[in-house]
Formats: sequence, structure tokens, C-alpha cells
Amino acid sequence: MPIRGLDLPDFTAYEPGKGQNYLLCIGIDDYQHWPRLHNAVQDARAFAETLCQQYQFEPVQVKALYNEAATERAIYQALREFKQLLTPQDNLVLYFSGHGHYDPDFKEGHWIPVDARRDNEGDFLSNANILKRIDALEAHHILLVIDSCFSGSLLSNLR
Repeated sequence: MPIRGLDLPDFTAYEPGKGQNYLLCIGIDDYQHWPRLHNAVQDARAFAETLCQQYQFEPVQVKALYNEAATERAIYQALREFKQLLTPQDNLVLYFSGHGHYDPDFKEGHWIPVDARRDNEGDFLSNANILKRIDALEAHHILLVIDSCFSGSLLSNLR
């Protein structure tokens, strides 16, 4: 049964101790068309370092997209790679630190990739597209840590 608009994975397939921990870590300070941020990359790196040093995440299982690497295409490609990699035993943490945008006309928030133009919402990553891709991932646990303006809108409009 869906909960708040997302389908739950089949927890009966989970075997404790058999899964891997993965991290997709995105941090953007140096935007091409948006105001510069000052701590997004530093925070993302510190988060990844903490997970690797204290919470059994292996550096080889961390996909980091910082600044110029955090394009719309690269973010979607990373999610596709996790779709092909993850098993129902695995865990994924997705961390995003950067600009966010809210469209009041459509009541939807967006993540802003490094190369997004301010006047073109087609360059933004809509919450609907993000959730669609996350919902398609098969993992035991998926945790989102979103540090951006309007990040609360990611889950606020689910039915």
C-alpha cells in the first residue's frame, strides 16, 4: 500500500548484514547563473567524511558531485547508476546542498543544478522528477538530506 504517495519496498526480501551503504552527495557553491553559496560544498564534504569515518560507508561507494560536476545531466545519470546498482539489501543516502526554487503557480519545489539558468525552469530538477526516480530505486532504506530553500516542498504535496 502506498504511503504518502511513495511505494514501500518489499521488506521481506531484506537479509540483515548482506547490503551495502551508498551515498550520493551533491554540493554546489559556484553556480553559473545563480548567486554563489559559501558552505554547500564544505557541508557536503563533511557529511560524506562523517559517514565514511563513523557509519560504515566505504569511499568507493560514495558518488560525489561538487560544483561544476553537479549538472542536471550528471545528477540524473547518478540516480540512473544507483537504479542499476542497488539491491533490496542496500541503503542509499542522498544529500543535496545548494539552491532551491519554489514555483507558486504549480506549487512545486525544485533543486537547482550548477548550470541552471535563472529564467528557465526547464533547467531545474523538479521535486516530482526527483521523487519519481527515488521511488524507482530498490533499496532497503533511502534517506534524503536536503539543505536548500523550499526543500520542505519535496514531500508536502504528496497524497
